[in-house]
Amino acid sequence: MKITEVSAIPISIPLTALCRMGHGVMPGRKIRTILQVKTDDGYTGFGEVEGNKADSINFMKKWVLGHDPFQIEKLRWKIAAPVYSNEQIAQEEIFAAFEFAMLDIQGKVLGRPVHDLVGGKMRDKVSFTAYLFFRYAKNGEGGESTPQELVEEAKSFVSKHGFQTLKLKAGVFNPEVDVETIRLLRKTFPEKKIRLDPNAVWSPETSIKIGKKLEKYDIEYYEDPCFGIEGMAKVTRKVNIPTCTNIIVRTFKDLPAVIRLKAVDIIHSDPHRFGGIRAAVQLSKICEVFNLGQSMHSGFETGISLAAMIHTAATWPSQPYAIDSTYEHLEDDILVKPFHFEEGQIEVPSGPGLGVEIDQGKVQIYAEAYKREGPFLSWEDPRQPEWHQLSPRW
Repeated sequence: MKITEVSAIPISIPLTALCRMGHGVMPGRKIRTILQVKTDDGYTGFGEVEGNKADSINFMKKWVLGHDPFQIEKLRWKIAAPVYSNEQIAQEEIFAAFEFAMLDIQGKVLGRPVHDLVGGKMRDKVSFTAYLFFRYAKNGEGGESTPQELVEEAKSFVSKHGFQTLKLKAGVFNPEVDVETIRLLRKTFPEKKIRLDPNAVWSPETSIKIGKKLEKYDIEYYEDPCFGIEGMAKVTRKVNIPTCTNIIVRTFKDLPAVIRLKAVDIIHSDPHRFGGIRAAVQLSKICEVFNLGQSMHSGFETGISLAAMIHTAATWPSQPYAIDSTYEHLEDDILVKPFHFEEGQIEVPSGPGLGVEIDQGKVQIYAEAYKREGPFLSWEDPRQPEWHQLSPRW
């Protein structure tokens, strides 16, 4: 079996509203590249990567065409060799898309779901988080700019999807606004798990001060309040809330210093950034050895990547932390049968490969949208022209 065709299609998938964060505003859409890999005997596998990576994928065709889709590790050393490179994360993410597609093919050949190819599932359903953003409105959706309005957003997501865990994307306003938002969330949802993520826009000193105020609200974990391994280590030592990171651990190379300094308690896994589902399974084993908790990052992915995330989380020995999902913020998906949350969970796909069917018509619709709209190169705030990123901001 050989790979005979590779195509990369950048798409612009619409969001329900403009999500605000400490480092900018998601402009009502997300750019993803859909990867399609075909073999000489008629199998097709799908992958996905953030942003428009079509040029990079096309450059890498020379290593992929003619390759056996069962020989994943050989391809990793061609595309994302784990040696020093300023492009390492981008290379890992592109390789991950190829790995998703190759595992998709393997599963279709063998008639088995992807999770069976990387150790087997430990659960039938994976739990997800309600991801709560302050938002600028779009077509009547969103518009939250106060703590109470954020609580109303949470009520809506819980009512629609049954989420048991709530995550506040903090760092947009003065930290005291986030404290008040957490207070109202805890008052409104006394039984729910609550976490927050300021995207590292606070200083270590502010993070410690605010963390002390948050302790009484039974916070599940405190994700990246500040930047840097040393800064997070200070917060972890001083604040009586478990800490988590998606920023100071982006690759395996970041782990030794973080573990040595005991900088955080929980690591955000990501089958994209770490270089595939197999790599994310390896990360799970490292976390197990060093008694680190693990959750999972989400980046406005479509159903292809979400399927990869679900297969990954299904293999974990346990799932004490619901994984992040921005899926509920997508206006549409490119699957024939999009995923649905029930009681905040999604059932692990049982079909061969990734277990999802792609709606090629929708892929073309959102590919045309990308051609019209083009890329966005910054996360500028359209309502605050003078605004720019700062870290720390407070």
